[in-house]
Parts: sequence; C-alpha cells; structure tokens
Amino acid sequence: MLKHASNVPMTALAIEDAFRKAGFRRAFSGPLLIDPAAAVKLIDDDLVDAVALTGSNRAGEEIGAHAGGRIKKLVLELGGSDPFIVLDDADVEKAGRPRRMRACVNSARAASRPSGHRDESVAEEFTKHFIARLREMKIGDPMDETTDIGPLARKDIA
Repeated sequence: MLKHASNVPMTALAIEDAFRKAGFRRAFSGPLLIDPAAAVKLIDDDLVDAVALTGSNRAGEEIGAHAGGRIKKLVLELGGSDPFIVLDDADVEKAGRPRRMRACVNSARAASRPSGHRDESVAEEFTKHFIARLREMKIGDPMDETTDIGPLARKDIA
C-alpha cells in the first residue's frame, strides 16, 4: 500500500500510473487517498507486515509507537535532508546555483542545508551566490515550463 502525504495526492496517482504503464498489475493497493488517522489505523490490520515512513519526527514518533506496539517491522526516514557541504577549494559560484544543488525542488533527497567547511568566508560567499541565483528564479505556475519554483502546498510550511 502507498499512502502519500495528504497535500500531494497527484504525486501518488502519478506513481500508480507509472507502475501501470510499466506493466505492473496491482503491485500494491494504492495509492491510499486517506487522512493520517485512517493510515495509522491500517497498521492494526493483520495483513500489514511492515511500515515505512518518510516524514517529520513527530509523525515518526506516532507511527513508530503504533507499529512497535503491534510488533510490525518499521523503517523511518525522518526530519531532515542531506547537507550540502562546500569545501574550501570549491567553485563557490557554481556551487551556489540552486539547480545544481536541487535545494528548491520538493524532494526528500534534495540537499537543503548548505554549510561551509571550516572557513566561514566560504559559507558567506556561497550564501551570497545562492541568494543572488534565487532572486533570478521565476516563481509561478508549476505547469509552465518557464517556471523555476512553484507555489507552496500549504501556508503553514512557509
């Protein structure tokens, strides 16, 4: 079963469509377009052997406690993303291009915590280039191919 975050149901449907187009019949029962409370209740079902969650620490605590109480296998990827380390000898201008580091993409694998290596001036220079490139990006309709950054999914994640 696949239960995406409630704010991205179209992503879940697109993944299901990709599986179908690749020739999978009903490889999984999903996507599940249900609220988080209903998803937690599914863990109780005897047909569920394991649970995997990518999400916040708070969600991990809730799901972990619930799955652990039922002795279900559990994999959690929680609360962070990959660091983007800029070393002293780096091409800082190139590293500061958001498209290179994918920090502006809604992706669990996006590097979004840039940091310098020992030398604070590297971090300052990187930040200057990164902010300058962000200001050049077009914010708008994500369906428009000229758009670099789409809108936020919800106001509370700004």
